[in-house]
Amino acid sequence: MTAARVYLILSAGVYLVLAAFFLLSPEEWAVKASLVADTPAGRAEIRAMYGGLELGIGAWLLVCAARERLVEVGLLTVAFTLGGLGTGRTLGLLGDPAGFSAHAPFLASEVTGTVGALVVLWWLRRSAT
Repeated sequence: MTAARVYLILSAGVYLVLAAFFLLSPEEWAVKASLVADTPAGRAEIRAMYGGLELGIGAWLLVCAARERLVEVGLLTVAFTLGGLGTGRTLGLLGDPAGFSAHAPFLASEVTGTVGALVVLWWLRRSAT
């Protein structure tokens, strides 16, 4: 199994674990993410956006890991999704820096995951030539 496939499987695992947390315990995990889920509509939104979306991304990454022709697409998926999260979080923190301490670990993991995916993609393409 290639390093790229391992990276995709590990990334999928993170997405799927987070999806399970938000799908099964939206109130508890919403609080950990500084969100409010005190109404049925709020809990449904947390399940959809934080549980369902991450479930879909995690499943897609497993498909990409299983098919050689989709490995690069999967790495780009990781880079774009985590890069987008990190960009949005950075813009939010620039607008309201008081929340930095609560979001610093999330931002660090998003930047690390994005850079990791891009490095693995670079390495994969380099070794193919």
